[in-house]
Amino acid sequence: MDERILVVDDEPDILHILSKALIREGYKVRSTLGGAEAIDLFKTEPFDLIVTDIRMPGTDGLEVIRQVRQLDEETEIIVLTAYPSVDIVIQTLKNFSVYDFLTKPLKDIGYFVVTVEKALERRRLCRDRKEYTAEMKILNKRLKQEVGEHKRTEEALLEREWELEIKTKNLEETNAALKILLRKREEDKAELEEKVLANVKELVMPYLEKLKRSGLNARQKNFMGIMESNLDDIVSPFVHGLSDRYLMLTPSEIRVANLVKQGKNTKEIAELVSLSPRTIESYRDSIREKLGIKNKKINLRTYLFSFK
Repeated sequence: MDERILVVDDEPDILHILSKALIREGYKVRSTLGGAEAIDLFKTEPFDLIVTDIRMPGTDGLEVIRQVRQLDEETEIIVLTAYPSVDIVIQTLKNFSVYDFLTKPLKDIGYFVVTVEKALERRRLCRDRKEYTAEMKILNKRLKQEVGEHKRTEEALLEREWELEIKTKNLEETNAALKILLRKREEDKAELEEKVLANVKELVMPYLEKLKRSGLNARQKNFMGIMESNLDDIVSPFVHGLSDRYLMLTPSEIRVANLVKQGKNTKEIAELVSLSPRTIESYRDSIREKLGIKNKKINLRTYLFSFK
């Protein structure tokens, strides 16, 4: 057993008998014939139980008990006395929480051993209860911390949810505003196209008709036809379909592409733009390459019309 017992008695025979009985039971025992030595031992060594006589020369058992209780409130105490006094018993039990009183001489060592075992059992129970209480305090503290953390986490989640709700609402409002702006842009675009078309028809086309009837020569009529064709392209869906592809063409290539679409051959285009037929062929090859139809059996004019 690991329990340590200190036996204090001024009678060597009794001290020997009690110590021997306890050692036989497996306890670790220290013994002393005087109270002062017992107090010194208790100050330097831990003991679970003290068995002490009351009446001893010098430092008596009551002083031993008093000193022990000042040092440790949980050590069990069994008192031995040859002169039991009710007053002493009551005072000692009341003031120092003594486990039991035994009268000397002990008639039954077995009863003494049983009393010691019961005292140590109470000591173990008190120690277990203390450890359990300490563990419960730790668990309660940890539980409070976890509850606090859970509460903080829940509050943070609620705050985050509130923020997301506000952001979602703001995003919905922004999307609605963008839809309105896009719709307004489309309406403005359609209105602008209508105005351009109306202005061309009302402000340009009538004068072109007058020019055509003003006695133009063949070359002038040719240029007039190109102008009419280009104006038709400006106000037709062809420009919208071809605009992305035109981004990769140079201005000269765009002019040649428009003339090809109008049905002009290489020689006619060369005369109209004052360039050599070889240069026009070079432009046509570059246009076919940029449109992705080079080395393919596809008519360039037909391909340009497919953008409508």
